[in-house]
Formats: sequence, C-alpha cells, structure tokens
Amino acid sequence: AWEQARKVLKQHDLAWSQLMRCDFVGVHPCNRGGLVLQGAEVHQLGLAHCSAGYSWDMASRGATAVQSPPAPEDAEAAQFNQLMVDLDDGRWFPAVTQLALLSIGGGHSNAFLRAMKGGCPTPHSELANSDGVLDAGHLATTRPGLAKALEQGLEWTVLHWRVAAAYPRLIDVGQAALNTKPSS
Repeated sequence: AWEQARKVLKQHDLAWSQLMRCDFVGVHPCNRGGLVLQGAEVHQLGLAHCSAGYSWDMASRGATAVQSPPAPEDAEAAQFNQLMVDLDDGRWFPAVTQLALLSIGGGHSNAFLRAMKGGCPTPHSELANSDGVLDAGHLATTRPGLAKALEQGLEWTVLHWRVAAAYPRLIDVGQAALNTKPSS
C-alpha cells in the first residue's frame, strides 16, 4: 500500500526526491507514535552504520519526510523537535538549524549525522576522539558514504505538507512500511 501511495503521489507531483542537509531535517510529531528520538538509540544506530562501513545509498533508501508546513502550522513541529533536544540538554544531538523536512523514516540516521556535525559526546569509544566526542573528520576519511552524507545530506522522499494534513493516517502507513515503530 505504501509503495502504491508513493507512486501515485509522485505521479501527481505531491511527492518527490530531494537532497537535504541533516541540520534541516527534524522529526514529524507523529513519528514513532509521537515518541521522541532516544539519543542512546541514535548513537547505537550510528555505531552500527559506521561499523558496517556506512552506505549513503542504504541510509537514503528509507529516508522519508513530510515537507514542513508554513507558519503558523509549523509551530507544533518546531516545539516537538526542540523538546527532543531539551530532554537531553542537547548532549546527544543538536537542534535543527532550519526545519525544512519532518522525517517519518530515517530520523535516527539523520539525527546521528547532526550529532556528528555538532561534535556531540558519545558513549561509543569507537566513534569518539580523545575528548569523548564524535569525530566526523576522522570517521569520514575512511567512509566516503559518510563524508557525502555529512556534506550533502541524504536523499529524501518528500511528501507535500498538504498530503500529510489531508491524510494523516498516511504517515502511519509509511512508518509501518519503513519498519519504524514506537519503542516500548
């Protein structure tokens, strides 16, 4: 159902592919059943990606987002994304620079890229420099896909914000298809 919906939306210019820098992508308030991203999960996924060599293609494959709505409808999304940063005092990943997209798939991967760019502390020594923070420069030198993701961002499937407003259950369908589910 998700692939069919995506295909129809693309045919009618209501969905498209777009490169977007990681610091311009937040998380949709309905993502994961309304649960915020967990910093420890973000860094654990980042460790798994880096240990496997980091594939830009694989990281982009499930990256799906809704275009951020215009003001004042964007206030809820902005508050939700700030809440995630505030819960961990900005320690696990920094705030979004500009809220252009709201992820429904690929949010953890994108948040890890933001954490790397922000030089955030990490509990994983394999990813840290001698100060215990993420060392993007060092990690990206041996992982060209990671270097590309940090420089250009991921390639996102983007849904027009009006589609999500008109069909809010479509976000749930997309998340189920992308294997994103609320944590218990």
